[in-house]
Amino acid sequence: MVIVSRKCVQVLIGALIGLCLPLVAMAQTATVLTSAQIVEIFAGKTIKQVDDQYWAFFEPTGRLGGLYVNDEDEGRWGFAEDQICQQWSEWNANKTLCFYVLEGIEGAYRFDNGEGSGFNVVVRDGNPMDLL
Repeated sequence: MVIVSRKCVQVLIGALIGLCLPLVAMAQTATVLTSAQIVEIFAGKTIKQVDDQYWAFFEPTGRLGGLYVNDEDEGRWGFAEDQICQQWSEWNANKTLCFYVLEGIEGAYRFDNGEGSGFNVVVRDGNPMDLL
């Protein structure tokens, strides 16, 4: 058993809240990108999920390569009403998932499913993980 002082717990809680506040601010003030903006930002580039080990490369032709921890998959990406859509060969039971893309701060973006769930990403040039 580990005994932690009340002050230590307060510091930890304060730190966690501090980490979450930028994400809340991003969601409240973010601009939803159009399909044209999404292509400009993501085609030929790789995203890295901020708080996880998920990578995805968006080939300009619509092919999609992904890596989650040690598991790789391929699929297709496209659009539906200014949402970016992904369909993986194996992941998500081959179902199409669509997300609004919100422009954040300091080069971050949020993929939001429109129901309060999503994830934050940063964009990297090219295909540094060699996903396709």
